[in-house]
Amino acid sequence: MADIAEYLGVKKDTVYKWLSKRIIPAHKVGRLWKFKKDEVDEWVHSGGAAETPESKKQQSTDAYGSVFEKFEEPADFPNA
Repeated sequence: MADIAEYLGVKKDTVYKWLSKRIIPAHKVGRLWKFKKDEVDEWVHSGGAAETPESKKQQSTDAYGSVFEKFEEPADFPNA
């Protein structure tokens, strides 16, 4: 696990999170996780490593922010 974490420049905890969410390409052999360099490289180049929980949280905040901004604009509803 330390090898793949070092290769990607992240902490082992990050790799474990990716594994638990099945984000990173890996194969379990017994109780060991195996990584194929070409699969991991392709995953990184396709933007897979950018899909961290923090970036998803930011995207959802931005999406909700956009929705709320639309409702904060003056509405064309008659006053009650």
